Amino acid sequence: LAEKVSACFSMALYNKNHLNNTLLTATTDALTGALNRVAYKNDLRDFEGGNFTDFSCIYIDVNELHICNNKYGHTAGDQMLIYIANTLKEVFLGHKIYRMGGDEFLVFTKGISQENVKQNINTFIEQLKGYNVAIGMSYRKQNTNCDKMVREAEIRMYEAKAQYYQNKEQ
Repeated sequence: LAEKVSACFSMALYNKNHLNNTLLTATTDALTGALNRVAYKNDLRDFEGGNFTDFSCIYIDVNELHICNNKYGHTAGDQMLIYIANTLKEVFLGHKIYRMGGDEFLVFTKGISQENVKQNINTFIEQLKGYNVAIGMSYRKQNTNCDKMVREAEIRMYEAKAQYYQNKEQ
């Protein structure tokens, strides 16, 4: 009986570890190690139901990834994305960081004042070592509608991106 219980326990442990690894693979971007869109959609439910204070959404788009890929190759573009993701992870340690696809990232923070989020964004930009990003942010004293916050941050990011390319042309 002890042998059978031990075998069942061993199989259950193996299955639990396998399930955890599968879940991690399903919710993590393979290139950058950031969370992916699957995790984002799962987390939205938690954010909508939570009662967080000082809640922010930061939308980041990498400028000139296409140019980097064309000029230096896709390996260089991948290195750019990995560097940006790792920098986000350092600056926004403990917060949710997603690669939304291509060259777009999204960060949700909670429990950090708007001023501190802005300081973190500035720290992030300072650490980019020549890479350029467009950033938009939305902030609420308490989280309300996450979809609306994401849209606001995305619109602000597109405005920043347009300004970047306008300045570059001049």
